[in-house]
Amino acid sequence: LLLFCHIIAAGRLLPENDYRLYFGGSNLDDKMKSEKDVKADAEDFDAGQRQAKRRHIDCTDYSNYFETFYKHSRLHFISTTAQKMKSFVQQLQNCEVDFDKNRQELINSILKMEPCCSSTPIDMHEQQSYIMHLDMDCFFVSASLQNYPLLRGKPVAVAHSNHSDQAIELDSWAEIASCNYEARMCGVRNGMRLGSALELCPNLKTISYDFERYAEISQTIYSLVGKYTRDLEAVSCDEMFVDLKELCFNTGIRPLQFASFIREEIFKATGCTSSVGIGTNKLVARLATKVAKPNGQVQVLKAEVSQFMKATKVADLPGVGMHIWQKLCERNIFTCEDLLRVELGQLQRDFGKKTAIALQQKALGRDDSCLKAEIDRKSISCHVNYGIRFTTLKDAQGFLEKQSEELAKRMSDNQVEAKHITLKLMVF
Repeated sequence: LLLFCHIIAAGRLLPENDYRLYFGGSNLDDKMKSEKDVKADAEDFDAGQRQAKRRHIDCTDYSNYFETFYKHSRLHFISTTAQKMKSFVQQLQNCEVDFDKNRQELINSILKMEPCCSSTPIDMHEQQSYIMHLDMDCFFVSASLQNYPLLRGKPVAVAHSNHSDQAIELDSWAEIASCNYEARMCGVRNGMRLGSALELCPNLKTISYDFERYAEISQTIYSLVGKYTRDLEAVSCDEMFVDLKELCFNTGIRPLQFASFIREEIFKATGCTSSVGIGTNKLVARLATKVAKPNGQVQVLKAEVSQFMKATKVADLPGVGMHIWQKLCERNIFTCEDLLRVELGQLQRDFGKKTAIALQQKALGRDDSCLKAEIDRKSISCHVNYGIRFTTLKDAQGFLEKQSEELAKRMSDNQVEAKHITLKLMVF
């Protein structure tokens, strides 16, 4: 807050490091500077800013700003690719596929993998459901490592990083988008500041985003699964749900057999590993995937759900954010078994009626949500939250015009019209 006040008073950007209480993991006392040093640093910073302006994209250069911004935006890629995969699943469901041929090849492949396995078809009328949750392992890192084979087995993270000097990167605010399990063993986590990650893991290697590669692999994954069933739900570029009941009934294969087969097919085609959870519903399947990671598979049968859920941490339940988790911890509720010991009335007093019922149902492993085949887009947005530096009203007007054109293009691509338009401004 002090930094923002001083920036407004000075009418220009100021060096943020002089206002940070946390600096590269060192104590604040070690970083205190004299006024003379601060002034010198400010002059160096201003010079650096002038040089940086020549390197970075200019928001007033309307000809290519949006194209350049979205080309390098991770969040834009994640949101748009998720929507593209949902559309792609609809295309797969509507196109002609020779399932008989593909499924016979599937059966033959499984018989080669397990010569002694029996083909005992499941009963379509039984209450047991087989929902498979497939999630790629450390997707961005795994996909990017195809271009860096010498880094395999070493701690690696994907992040926006422009410096080879580690001393500079220790002070970096770049965010870790994805890190492999070697890095996680050192305490590195997705979403962590790069500087903090390097303090925990000095040998951490950073590699750049490869959005084209991610999109290519994502489409390959969905195409492979779509060869054998139409019962898919796209979740994101690297995650999906599959209802296996019809597939298993008509082929005689078991859910875990298909999971082994499709994971091997994905690895052969992409070089990336994946994990699978199979359960009676989407909730249990997703939680089973957490247990299966990395590069594994777990099935939770109907008779096993109760015991499985008791051991599940409440922090792993979908919808349990930091606020709810902290309140649960204050009440010594750490697992679903702990949660189920609390009467519903008490939970309602602590969390409200709606949240309490949802928590209890999830702790019991209950989820009646179905796979979503159709796309139901309620809104289309066009966000830009980086590099906005206007100096004139004309710049702001020109920027909004180009942003409106970008939004109109997205609406046209999705064949929708708008009833309401909302403008959000973040003012610092």
